[in-house]
Order: sequence, then structure tokens, then C-alpha cells
Amino acid sequence: MIPDDGLGASYIERNGDRQVEYGEGSGLKLAFKVEWINECTYTLTLSEIIENPNDIELTLGETLKVEIIEVKASSYVQRSTFPGHPDAYESEMFQTD
Repeated sequence: MIPDDGLGASYIERNGDRQVEYGEGSGLKLAFKVEWINECTYTLTLSEIIENPNDIELTLGETLKVEIIEVKASSYVQRSTFPGHPDAYESEMFQTD
């Protein structure tokens, strides 16, 4: 789970090389293919748009790169970079039951 006071939390479930994300505020539910580059870096490629209630423009096959920059007891801090966007986005991902 990635908390966000402005947009609501994002919930992530990963099974093998498939990751499904649900955005509480946006209502988006997306599936990604996960490919590990090394133990701290992976890519997420948008493979399926499951729910898109606000018709946000998304492109299947778009890939973002995620780098784990700090590991904590029950979370990790990640830096995500998106193609065509010069700024990186940092967030903390928490493990939930």
C-alpha cells in the first residue's frame, strides 16, 4: 500500500511477474508485467486496464522504472521514473496483511 493524502491510497498485489494496482482516489485498476533488472530495480509495463472510471488516457505497453532506494522494517522507499517525464516520483510502500 502506498498512502497519499491527496489522492488516497494505492493498493498493490503482486503474484510472480504480474502486479495489480488499485488507486483509491482515482478508481483506476491496472495490471503490470514486472521485470526485475537487479535486486533493487525493476520495470512495470502496463499490460491491462481493468477499471478506468474517469477515462484517464493510458497507453498499454508503457513502462516505468522503479528503484528501491531504502529498505525499512515493514516498508521500502522507491523512486519511480516515467517515460517523457523529467521528474522522478518518490513514495514509500508499506506491507499490509
